[in-house]
Amino acid sequence: MRGWHRGPNHHVVATTLVNLGSVYGRLGEHETQRDILERALRIMESEFGFNSHKVSASLVNLSLAYGALGDVKRQRDLLERALKINEQEYGRDHRAVANTLLNLGNVYGCLGDVKAKRDLLERALKIKQREFGAEHAEVAKALVSLGNAYGDLGNVDHQKELLEKALRIQERHFGADHWELLSSLTGLSMVYDRMKDFHRKKELLEKSVGIMERSFGYTHYNVGVILAALAQTCGDLGEFQRKKTLLERSVKIMEIKFGHQHRNVAVYLVEIAHTCEKLGDMDGRDSLLRRAGEIEEADRLRNAPVPTLTLKDRLMGIWGKGRSWLLGCPTRSCPTRAATGRCSRRRSPISLGHDTNDVVV
Repeated sequence: MRGWHRGPNHHVVATTLVNLGSVYGRLGEHETQRDILERALRIMESEFGFNSHKVSASLVNLSLAYGALGDVKRQRDLLERALKINEQEYGRDHRAVANTLLNLGNVYGCLGDVKAKRDLLERALKIKQREFGAEHAEVAKALVSLGNAYGDLGNVDHQKELLEKALRIQERHFGADHWELLSSLTGLSMVYDRMKDFHRKKELLEKSVGIMERSFGYTHYNVGVILAALAQTCGDLGEFQRKKTLLERSVKIMEIKFGHQHRNVAVYLVEIAHTCEKLGDMDGRDSLLRRAGEIEEADRLRNAPVPTLTLKDRLMGIWGKGRSWLLGCPTRSCPTRAATGRCSRRRSPISLGHDTNDVVV
């Protein structure tokens, strides 16, 4: 049995560390995940050299942990290094390079460099189309990310075109009710929001809610976010009673997620109060505003920042910064899947390639 003792710095130990780091990521313990993956990277560098493709894989895994911790610049640096290694190892047009381009492109989007994001994703799309064919599910993932990049650049027509193409591919590949469609459906809902076509937006969000409830369960946080988005759309259409009903469902989910006295809950309470006012229920409005005020006062006393954005602004912010919550899988909700096409949670992630973090509204 002596042959089985490899020592603490063997590459087999590094592989085990990567798997362990993935588990911690799924549990939301991203600092531990990061520390474990840092150790795995050092071992791989020692065993194979700094420019090995095996080191590149460790760099990508570690980048996901830093992304989950909000250190997007460090995530970018790790992915830049991984991209350079992959290009040297496989060539600029290899399928392994495409996945790194996708991840890196979305990171640049988070950093506000949308043109760099677009250019990287254009490269990734061409590689995936050549490697897999124009109608493959991998191509659809690239189309979603690229479409949202064009939307961020103000080209809503091209965004719509790319997202509709992605949705058609996903429907053929997965069926009409699979969670993989969520990235396209919610992206298109934003397109129709910009076009002021609230009826079409409502249809897309209703379909998204149904898929999310079946995939994640009725009380999952992401279901609460989408319910709130649907509620806002109903408000835009003057359907205030339905808006109120949806928000009441959504706030219950937020209370499960954050607790009854959390400032995020207060934001939802204020929105329901304003809806009560639209319905002529002033007593209901005043009761909700009192409760929201008590939460905000408690936050103030704890020196916690009191939210200043409306619920709609906060929901728009989620979509605008990566649409991360869209990308989860039924077993491991992953915020990054839509953007990267891998599950970090699985990818651990919705790498989504990434991990199991939920987005806080």
